[in-house]
Amino acid sequence: MTDLRRQRVTALVALAVLSILAGDTQAKTSGRTKPNIILILADDLGYGDLGCCGQRLIKTPNIDKLAREGLRFTQAYAGGPVCTPSRCVLMTGLHNGPAPARDNVPHYHTYLQDKDVTVAEALKQAGYRCGGVGKWSLGDAGTVGRATHQGFDTWFGYLNQDHAHYYYPEYLDDDEGRLDLAGNRRSRRHYSHDLMAERALEFTRESRDGPFFLYAAFTLPHFSASKEDPGRFAVPSTAPYTHMGWNEKAKKYAAMVHRLDRAVGRIIDLVDEMGLTRQTLIIFTSDNGGHEGVWREFDTNGPLRGYKRHLTEGGIRVPFFARWSGIWRSRRIGCSAKTNCIANVGPRPVSSKAV
Repeated sequence: MTDLRRQRVTALVALAVLSILAGDTQAKTSGRTKPNIILILADDLGYGDLGCCGQRLIKTPNIDKLAREGLRFTQAYAGGPVCTPSRCVLMTGLHNGPAPARDNVPHYHTYLQDKDVTVAEALKQAGYRCGGVGKWSLGDAGTVGRATHQGFDTWFGYLNQDHAHYYYPEYLDDDEGRLDLAGNRRSRRHYSHDLMAERALEFTRESRDGPFFLYAAFTLPHFSASKEDPGRFAVPSTAPYTHMGWNEKAKKYAAMVHRLDRAVGRIIDLVDEMGLTRQTLIIFTSDNGGHEGVWREFDTNGPLRGYKRHLTEGGIRVPFFARWSGIWRSRRIGCSAKTNCIANVGPRPVSSKAV
């Protein structure tokens, strides 16, 4: 741990090592023996989509605020250039070589097996209540790879990756069952992101006595199925960009990012309102780089070359912020001769004794 501190915390490797740091600084958290951990994972959010990373047109005040108040890692890398392998790396701590999932295709019913150990399993052994919302991608319902068989006490959203392409689904996975949304594709009454954001808030309220781990793997701003929207960005409203002189597809993408930012702000506000600011580590990142279908004027990946699916910077370099108010001071961390880059990959999940 002293070595990590000497390297200005830049050897932090995703959630597993952040958890080690959490245990090491527990004496500063007003008597709480273990900190709460909230990991918010955006889907296909490009490095340049955020105001704090240079975005000029789309406003992201809540995520920008999180970046200002915490550690901002300017050279952080996802575990893969597409959804499933990146999430597998994040959850297991294995790099793509030995990891169970190495690509999005072919789509298997399950990637994780009983022998695989996830961050949630390690945290659960340490006494954490673990909950997740959003896209899992590592095991379908009824398989050993499902989230509730891999350390999560509760999961709400999409277990299957292809199912997550529908923002107006007929059902959402809910623990070992389903939330029935029959007729939703036609009525468009329920937008899945909004339901998942509400469930994330509900889990946080219910777990306030902690310690808890919330994995909010939101699906925004990933493209949707063409059946839902010809431009593949299904969203209930283009607000607050309705009156901008952009094409409709651009307005919809910007509105998706806005909805994501709003959800992040609501989670942060709730933590602060409950008096858990000093007891809660909040991490925000993306699963891979931005998509090449995003309007060019948004410059989704900023100065980086390439897009999602590419092994250039634009495909794997992602925003990464970590706020633990009162414990870590705000600062910006990049790569230099004296520091290390970080990646959403690291040693296998630590034992409960290290948390």
